[in-house]
Order: sequence, then C-alpha cells, then structure tokens
Amino acid sequence: MNIQQQYDKYFSAGFVEFNQSDKSRKVMSNMYEHNYAKFLPRDKESSVLDFGCGAGQGLSWLKDRGYKNYLGVDISKEAVEFCKAKKLLVEKIDGPIVWLKKNKEKYNVIISNDVIEHIPKEDIIPTMSALYGALKKGGVMIVKTNNVSALTGARMRYWDHTHSTSFTEFSMMQVLKYAGVEEFNFYPFTFPLNKPTRIIRRLFQSILHAIWKFIYWLEYTLVPKIVHEYFFAVIKK
Repeated sequence: MNIQQQYDKYFSAGFVEFNQSDKSRKVMSNMYEHNYAKFLPRDKESSVLDFGCGAGQGLSWLKDRGYKNYLGVDISKEAVEFCKAKKLLVEKIDGPIVWLKKNKEKYNVIISNDVIEHIPKEDIIPTMSALYGALKKGGVMIVKTNNVSALTGARMRYWDHTHSTSFTEFSMMQVLKYAGVEEFNFYPFTFPLNKPTRIIRRLFQSILHAIWKFIYWLEYTLVPKIVHEYFFAVIKK
C-alpha cells in the first residue's frame, strides 16, 4: 500500500474516531480561537486556505467566525467526503506542490494544522516554499506541528504511522529559511484557561515544563524555549 492509498483510507483506519464528535469539534474550535484569532485579518472577505484540512475542524471554525472566502484542500478522498458532508467548502487535490504553484499569491491567510510532519522529508522544503508562494504580500501563514522537544515528543513522532518526521524550533527554523521565509515567530499551542480544571492543569504543566528544561540544561544541551506538545509558526510576507 503506497502513501496515497494510506491517505485515501486514513479516516477508516482510525482517524475519524478522534474527530467526528461535536465535542471534539468544539474543543478544537476553542483552541484555534485562543491561539490563532489574533493573527487573522478582520476583513471577513479575506481569502483563507486550510492546507490539509483533514476532518474540517479548522474550516468549521473559520466558517463560524464569518469568513466567506475560505477553502480546504486535502489529498485524502475520505477527508474531502467527510468535509463535504459537513457542508464545508473543500477540494481534493493531487500533487499539492503543483496545485500551490498554480495559485501563486492568491491567499491572504494560509493555515496548515498537523500536516508538515506527514509530508515525505524530501518534499517538505518544496512544499513550504510553494505554500509561501501562494501567500499574498502582507498575508499571514500559520503552520502547526508536534514538538519533539516535548516530554511526549517521542509519542507524538510515532503515534501516527503516516508521520515522516517531527520538529523542534531549530529544525522548523531551518525549513522556513531554506524555503525562503524571512519573517516568522514560534508560539506554543495551548488550551484556553476557561475552566478551573484547566487552570490547575496549566499550573502543574508549568512546573513540569520547568523541570524538563532543567533536564535539558543538565545535559549541557541547548534548552528549547517551547516544550509544549505542539507549537506553531506564524509567518508574515
């Protein structure tokens, strides 16, 4: 079974079980609002691309925020069918790099959640370069991925069979610079503190992260700034 065949069966191989419930969609919508909203343009006519839209949770969030010119694209037949059943604007694409190059400087915003780690390593830099090329001048791109510097980094790298790699802040910086990106910043992907349990969880998480950074320091290695399970890059053009 080649990689395209795996993605065509990606949902039925287990992915949909984590993403089909209304509760899951609501949780992720709150997460996107908490982490991404401040980077989005106020103009609801802005063109927005969700690259590798998967189950459409990001698309649902964009739609609920009132963005009209959004589009989700994915190489997975099952993902596209799932999103269409949710009445979301989505398109199946073959050859993502070619498709992106045909849509040069078309989008005000590009969002890509948990996609880059699935891309074959030899295609990561060309894909990132093509994504950057599809962004309009003055636009913003958000790229989220798992963080191998986290305490759970090994699990995040290997929990999905279709992952080809994982990233640190440094390796992501390398990819972005190789792709010609000049302006970017990294942020931890965190949950909103909208429940007492989350406030308590954040407190213990902060303690654990401090200990984890201390372990890095003891090992005489570069201490990462972000040790959360996920982080994202905000790229400006």
